[in-house]
Amino acid sequence: MQENYGDAKTIIKPVFSLSLTSYKEWNYVFGALVSGTRHGMIEPLYNYEQVLTQPLEYGIQVRRDNSKLFYDGWLEWRQRFHDGNGTREMLVAGQHIQPRFAMFKNTTLTFPHQFVVLLQGGQAVSNPLPISTRIAATAGLRLGGKDTGWVMEGYALQSIDNSPNPQQPWKNGQAFMANIQKRFGRYHRIAATWWFSREFTSTLGNPVFNNVNLGYPYANAHTRRIAMVRYVYSRPIVGNNLWIDARI
Repeated sequence: MQENYGDAKTIIKPVFSLSLTSYKEWNYVFGALVSGTRHGMIEPLYNYEQVLTQPLEYGIQVRRDNSKLFYDGWLEWRQRFHDGNGTREMLVAGQHIQPRFAMFKNTTLTFPHQFVVLLQGGQAVSNPLPISTRIAATAGLRLGGKDTGWVMEGYALQSIDNSPNPQQPWKNGQAFMANIQKRFGRYHRIAATWWFSREFTSTLGNPVFNNVNLGYPYANAHTRRIAMVRYVYSRPIVGNNLWIDARI
């Protein structure tokens, strides 16, 4: 159940899933997926605010998380086709694969590869809406220290609009993001980010990273440069099951 201030409608949805785990630690989920920030995607590909705007994802999913590999692949049926009101079918597919290597005693090197595909079909509705196929992908390098609290990572990103009739000015875009963060004590973390993009768009990513306002494509910028510093306070208040989290 979700109640948003200023909204008269209370959202009530069922949470039901079937989860099967093989002897090799592969987990198969059918129904309500392990979603939100637990996909482990970077913000330009998957907006953290979907924890509130899309709290449940329904579909199929395969996961694995151990010392050598993190894998999350899923197919979400976000919206069904409805001819009566011209609603398009919407499917979301994503994959995050991250091999992990122990470089030294307390240092881990990982190579994250991520992509998200959004498919919107409208060819069969009474008032045809544009068919849309948008892809955003990234490959990166991440170096983290367990005891020092330092994390350094860099990502190269690519966006592709493979729609028959694109509704935004650029079909392909590129971007680069670099992060460095440091943990202080048990609950405090500071992160600095540098972002550079050219003609980049990501439908499900944080819109601040987009070069195009997808709701109003005439508002666009060929190139974007962003520098940001973030402070995060996060601690458990009931075992490890309930956490308080603050970000500035």
